[in-house]
Amino acid sequence: MFLRRDSVKQVSEIVSQFVTTYEGKPWYGSSITKILNDVTEDVALWKPTENAHSIAQLVWHMTYWRQALIKKLEGDLDYKSSMESEDNWSTPQKIKSVGWKIF
Repeated sequence: MFLRRDSVKQVSEIVSQFVTTYEGKPWYGSSITKILNDVTEDVALWKPTENAHSIAQLVWHMTYWRQALIKKLEGDLDYKSSMESEDNWSTPQKIKSVGWKIF
């Protein structure tokens, strides 16, 4: 598959924005990794209400879709991601078993 020069430029800009948001110096303040660096497991797993997601679940969700984007950008057109995947959102129990600090 070949991309036109303007498409390559757009993809490159989107990748740059993702990298900046995740670990760089975004225009709005701190990166995701900087913000989450000091979040403890207890805080990460806390849910403000029964129907809300915890910080850890939100990070898990963001990571799932970030991985999907990376796979596609690497050219893995067979990689399938899905809203219905059990990895799209995770349970606090699964996150706790894996460990918060792996994020």
